[in-house]
Amino acid sequence: MSWWGLIIILLFNVIQYTATAIREEVYYRGYVFQNLGESMVLWLNVVCAGVFFVFAHLLNGLSYVSLSFIIANLMLSTIWICARLLTRSLWFSISMHAALDSCSFLIGILLFSGHTNLSMIAMSLLWLETPFFALALLVLLGWNIWGKRYITGMAASKKMETCFLIEAMVALIRMSSL
Repeated sequence: MSWWGLIIILLFNVIQYTATAIREEVYYRGYVFQNLGESMVLWLNVVCAGVFFVFAHLLNGLSYVSLSFIIANLMLSTIWICARLLTRSLWFSISMHAALDSCSFLIGILLFSGHTNLSMIAMSLLWLETPFFALALLVLLGWNIWGKRYITGMAASKKMETCFLIEAMVALIRMSSL
């Protein structure tokens, strides 16, 4: 295959993963999270929206689903909900989601082309994505601490709950990297 063919395939996959990120973020962090938030406390809303997100990925029929896969998707859902709360927009979480999916595809192609053991590939990608979790949390913490656009207009208790969620995510990342 020529370089142009490879570039076209990579570009197509980036577009595909961006479209998937838009669809998933609008549905899970936009529609589901918003509607659940009208009837329950924030932490329970985050857990329920995360469970819906994980369950949808389990319905894809993936053969490499493991506890690590479920925990990673719960962590991602929580990070993207924190991004939505901190920025009051879905665009930051959409861009993080699209970047993660695109990078996972590229890493998979570069490191594992020709391998057929999907569980090995999935676990390796999860290990490689742990720095992404940490980077996303650092960006969110920086946005919250130094930025002027953090959760304005929300009650102080919701701000405290969001900070607690971010601290809980840091603890989960530490546990997953042991």
